[in-house]
Amino acid sequence: MPTTMQLDEILQQIESLSLEQLLELKEKVKALIEKKSSSSGQIENSLEKIIALVDEWMADESGYDEENYPEIEAALKESKISI
Repeated sequence: MPTTMQLDEILQQIESLSLEQLLELKEKVKALIEKKSSSSGQIENSLEKIIALVDEWMADESGYDEENYPEIEAALKESKISI
């Protein structure tokens, strides 16, 4: 396990990364955590999965939701489905 000094050095290196590099690192760390969790027999709880999904949605800048939401909203209003 890394010492406190080693962790401080890693943090200094991370601080110099761009946003794009940080997001890429985040995904790699997330995958590594999932791999280690599954290999040790631990299962993520539902809340952690939801948080990860929301994080992914928040990071998405494809514009898909902005492009398609008006159509979805119109269809919902047209069919007047109540939940």
